[in-house]
Amino acid sequence: MDKVEKLIRELRDEKLYIHKAVAYVLSKIGDQRAVEPLIEALRDEYSSVRKAAAEALKKIFPSHKLFLDSYPYLLCTNCMLRVEKKKAKLGLFKRWSYVVCRGCGTAEALIIGIKKVVGIIGGDINNYSIDGDTAYVKLWFEKEKKVRNADIDMLVIAESEDLKNENEYDKAIDAVYNVLVNDHTRPRDYVRRIPVVIEGIPPFSIRAKRVLENEFGGVTHM
Repeated sequence: MDKVEKLIRELRDEKLYIHKAVAYVLSKIGDQRAVEPLIEALRDEYSSVRKAAAEALKKIFPSHKLFLDSYPYLLCTNCMLRVEKKKAKLGLFKRWSYVVCRGCGTAEALIIGIKKVVGIIGGDINNYSIDGDTAYVKLWFEKEKKVRNADIDMLVIAESEDLKNENEYDKAIDAVYNVLVNDHTRPRDYVRRIPVVIEGIPPFSIRAKRVLENEFGGVTHM
């Protein structure tokens, strides 16, 4: 836990003087992780705490402008999710717009200029990579048998040294489909809008092929 994380935890302390002091320190640091906790403090029962939080946010928000100018082409590299735009009321008439990852709720790990996100099953990618305005994100980790949720615009299934047979590919495809379709924060037809590209001849069953053809937005072979 680093200094900012400790301060954010202390911001939720019940002691009034700690609230005020922490808000002041966070305003000096200007870390984007403090935005949401400070906005929560705007609803504190004590006016002095609300004022301290508002003053801290006024100092942090200007550095947030780059994210606002890049909206919606932002991606959180911690969660591999897109952002959502929110508003905070600072004072009687002043409102500030800001963006945070819709997963972790912070702007800590946002990268700008990402117009397309490609999810990968197989291939030779270890985690994620950026090429111009496109992010390539690994969705299935075979060694850990772990699936990753991500806001993707395309799904690529490729030959891989990690995935060696039909059974392993089927498990990966099922896991990715389930995590995408069960994220109820997205539109109901989200998965059906995702095109699938098959690279090479990765082995998977007829059943998995039908899932790709019937549940996603069309299949193309390369």
